[in-house]
Amino acid sequence: GGMSSNMYVDAPGNPPTQQQIDMINQATGSNYSITNPGYAIKAGASGFSARVFGGMSFNILILKLGLGVSYEFFSGSFAGMMNARIQF
Repeated sequence: GGMSSNMYVDAPGNPPTQQQIDMINQATGSNYSITNPGYAIKAGASGFSARVFGGMSFNILILKLGLGVSYEFFSGSFAGMMNARIQF
């Protein structure tokens, strides 16, 4: 699994110039370069996980509001979810 990106300043298909990248780096405190204009996130997975889920919902006439949480035991990661829907 993973994710990658490309950086465009004007319109899709027009990569930034070094001067534009220098301005972005100065404004954001980043260190992009022409050779590395994007980012990549890659993560491995063991193929097994154990999670616990919990949540609650509030029903106000036709409005349904939901809150939920999950915890993954092996990585120790938490997640929170919130949703709203109208149900007739």
